Amino acid sequence: MAFPKTSAKGTMVATCEICHLAISEVIVKLKDPDTQLEIIELLLKACDAVENYVKKCKTLVFEYGPFILENAEQFLESTDICTLIHACDSTSTGGEQALSQ
Repeated sequence: MAFPKTSAKGTMVATCEICHLAISEVIVKLKDPDTQLEIIELLLKACDAVENYVKKCKTLVFEYGPFILENAEQFLESTDICTLIHACDSTSTGGEQALSQ
């Protein structure tokens, strides 16, 4: 879902900066072992919803969950999501500053 572009450059810059700050916070959370554990626990709990495949689901969560979390972190660090979702225009530099903080 793309953020609507606005003619007021200041609003676009603010949206861009907010987006980059949010992505930075997600990255910080993904690096936190407690958050990683919470995510794995939530996924394991969700496995109970697939009655005939609970064991297979939990096996997949244990096998691939940490790998997916690590790759999500790397993807967010290497990809300008905010430009991809049009929260920032491609010439904006506010995001790089927000990501480096």
